[in-house]
Amino acid sequence: MHVVNLYPGFQRQTIEGFGGAFTEAAACTFAKLPADAQEEVLEAYFGESGLRYNMGRCTIHSCDFGLGNLHMCRRATRRLGHLALSMTEARSCP
Repeated sequence: MHVVNLYPGFQRQTIEGFGGAFTEAAACTFAKLPADAQEEVLEAYFGESGLRYNMGRCTIHSCDFGLGNLHMCRRATRRLGHLALSMTEARSCP
């Protein structure tokens, strides 16, 4: 039997917030909605009466929920200065 001990008075990490993934497929579906439905979706996820998300993430390379092969690195490097975000911004950021 495994036991998990909880110590509410002992803090090891801070929760910065909650959110979800911005996938290309979801962004394309969102873009096809009428403006009032888009507002409803945004309120449901980010609004005071909704889930109150305050974070989101997008993929750096392709994922299963993309419309094609996405490669944001212009060249092999570990430096983030070489990432091209324009395709992601156009498709995934409401």
